[in-house]
Amino acid sequence: MLISTKPKIKPYLAALCLGFVLPTLCIMWFMYHSMQNERIATEQKLKSIYYKDALKSLAAVQQLWNSRTRSYFEQQASDTNSNTGNTSSTNNTNQNYGKLFSEIIQQDYVDSVILWKPDGQVAYPNATTNTSNAPIKHPLWQKAQHQEFYLKQHAQALQSYKKLKALIPKYDTQHRQKQAKILLAMARNAYKLNQLKQTGLYYQQLVDTEQKQQALDSNVRSTAMDARLRIAELNPNEENLRALATQLNDYQHKQMPASQRLFIAQRALAVAKQAGIDHLTFPTIDAEQLAQNILKNKQTRATLTPRTGATTVNSEHIALHTKDKRITLLVNKHLLADTFTDEFQHSYSGAKLNINIISANDNSASAEVFMKIPLNDRLEGLTFVADWQNRTTLHDSITAKTWLFLWTGSMVIAILIISSIYVAYYMNRQEKLHQLKNDVVATVSHELKTPLTSIRLLIDNMLEDSDCPQQTVREYIEIISRENIRLTHLVDNFLTYSRVERDQHNFYFDTVQAEQVIDESLEVLAEKFKQQNVTLHKIMPKNSDEILFEGDKDMLKTALINLLDNACKYSSDDKHITLECQTIYDHKNGSHIVFSVTDKGIGLSKKDCQRVFNRFFRADPYLNRKTEGCGLGLYIAAYIARAHNGRIDLQSTLGQGSTFSLLIPTTASTD
Repeated sequence: MLISTKPKIKPYLAALCLGFVLPTLCIMWFMYHSMQNERIATEQKLKSIYYKDALKSLAAVQQLWNSRTRSYFEQQASDTNSNTGNTSSTNNTNQNYGKLFSEIIQQDYVDSVILWKPDGQVAYPNATTNTSNAPIKHPLWQKAQHQEFYLKQHAQALQSYKKLKALIPKYDTQHRQKQAKILLAMARNAYKLNQLKQTGLYYQQLVDTEQKQQALDSNVRSTAMDARLRIAELNPNEENLRALATQLNDYQHKQMPASQRLFIAQRALAVAKQAGIDHLTFPTIDAEQLAQNILKNKQTRATLTPRTGATTVNSEHIALHTKDKRITLLVNKHLLADTFTDEFQHSYSGAKLNINIISANDNSASAEVFMKIPLNDRLEGLTFVADWQNRTTLHDSITAKTWLFLWTGSMVIAILIISSIYVAYYMNRQEKLHQLKNDVVATVSHELKTPLTSIRLLIDNMLEDSDCPQQTVREYIEIISRENIRLTHLVDNFLTYSRVERDQHNFYFDTVQAEQVIDESLEVLAEKFKQQNVTLHKIMPKNSDEILFEGDKDMLKTALINLLDNACKYSSDDKHITLECQTIYDHKNGSHIVFSVTDKGIGLSKKDCQRVFNRFFRADPYLNRKTEGCGLGLYIAAYIARAHNGRIDLQSTLGQGSTFSLLIPTTASTD
C-alpha cells in the first residue's frame, strides 16, 4: 500500500505571523499606551471636578450627623429636665435612659447606643445588682432556708415560707420586696416538688405583687420579669409569650437592667421557637446585644471613653459621640458610607465611584485611591475614601473619540483575524481533502489489485494448460468465483462509503432471519478463513431459526462481514474467532438481537477504542503495511448499525483481543 506524507502547512503559518499577526500586535501595543496616557490626563481632570463636589457633599453629611447627635443630646436633656423636681428622680432618670435608648434605636440611624452618666460611668446598658435591698431577718426565714438548701426538705421549706409570708405586712415598698422574695422561694420549692400548677400561681402572685408598687430602680433585677419568663416556660402559649414581649419592649414603664432584659428576650425567643411561634419580635434585641458585647471587651471599652469626634470600635462599627459626651452612637460603617453615597451621586459620563469610610489611622486603603479626605466635627477621626469602580476602563467611558477609535480598530483587527483564520482553515481543509482523495485512490488501487491479480493468474494458467483436468478447472473457477465475491465486497464497501459521505444511501427493510444473515456472511468468508487457518466457533441459541427481526439483510451482512474480516486481519497466526448470536432484553432499551464477534488478536488501547470507528483509521501503523484493508470496514458497520437504530459496542484489551457486538432492535426503524 502506498504511504503518502501530509503537505506541511507551516509556511502558511509563518507567512500569517509575519504578514499580519506581528503588525497587528504592534498596533494594539501603540493603542494601549496611547489610551493609558489619555486615562492619566483625564483622571487628573476628573479629580479636580469630583473634589469640589465631594467637599460640598461631605459638608452636608457632616451637618446631617451633627444635627442627629445634637437632637439626641437635646432629647436626653429634655427628658432629664422634665423630671426635675420629682420625688422619685432616681427612678425617673433611669427611666429616661431606657426610654432614650429605645427611641434612638427605633429611628434606624444606628445599630446601637451607649448612654453615659455625668460622672463618665455607663448609664445604659447597665448591669444587674441584687434583686432587692430589703433583707429578711425573721427566724422563720432562716429555718426555711436551712430546710431548703441544707436538709433538702422542700415540702417543709414550702410550708415555712407560707407561714412567713402570712406574717409580712404589705403596706409599704420594703415589705412588698420581702413578699416578692418569699414568693420566689415558694415557687422554687413547689417546682422542685413537681407542683407545676402551684408554681405558676406563685409566679403570677409575684407578678401581681410588683405591679402594685412603684417601678424599681433599673439597676435592680426585676423578680416579676423573671416570674413572667418562668410562666412562659411552664406554659409556652402565644398569650404568655406575647405578654412577656410587651413588657420587655416597654422601656418607659417597665424598668429592669439591660442584661436582664437581653437574657429574658433571648430565652423567650428560644421558647417561642420550640413552641412553633415564629412571629415574636424584640426590635431592640440586636442593639442590646451589640452594646453589651462591646462593653464586655475591656480594650474596646477603653476606646469608648466619651470624647469629641469618632472612633472605630470593630470591623463593622464606628462610635460617634454627642457634644455633651453623654451619648455614644454605634453606627454601621456601611450605613455611614451609604449616607455619603446617597449624597454624593455625581457621575461624569458613566464613571462611578466606590465610597468607603475608614479610621484616620487605617492604612488599608491603597495609595492610588482617587480621593482621601479627612472628616471633622462629630466625624473627626474618620477619612472619606473614594475610588473608581473600574479604573481600567475609565478613559473608555469618558472619551467618546478614543472609545470610537478603539472599537473601530478592534473591529478591523477582529475581521482580519477571522478572515485569516478562515483562509488558513480553508487551505488546511483543502489539503486534507486532497490527501484524503489520494488515500482513497491508493487504497482502492491496492485493495482491488490483489483479487484481480489472483483472477488473472488463474485464467492465464487455464489458457496455457490446454490439457488441464476438468477437476482443476472447476477448482480454478471456484477460486475465481470467491475472489470475485471478495472483489464485489470491496467494491460494495467503497460504494457504500461514497453514499454515506453523500448521505444518499437507501435501506430496504424486511423480515430477516438472524441465522440466515450469519450463514451467508460466513459463506462469503469461508475460503479466506480456510486459507488462513481460522478456527471459527459459532454459538447460536436453540431457537435460532425463530429469531426474526426487521432490517436490511444485505446491509447487515455487509456489517457482519466487516466485523469478521476485521477480526481475522488483526488476529495472530493462531486465529480463533467466536461468532455468537443471542437476544437480550431490558426495560430501558427493549429487545435486541446481538451479533458478537470475538478474537484473540492484538487488541486496542483505550485511545484507539475511541477512534476505531472513524473512516480510514488503522490502529497499528506497522500492520498498515502487513494487513490488507482500507480502514472503512468498521466505519461502514457503525453507520449500518445506526441506520437500524442500533449500535456497536466494543470491549478490548491491548494484546489480548477484542469483542465487537452489533446490537439491532427487534423492530428496527426505517427512518
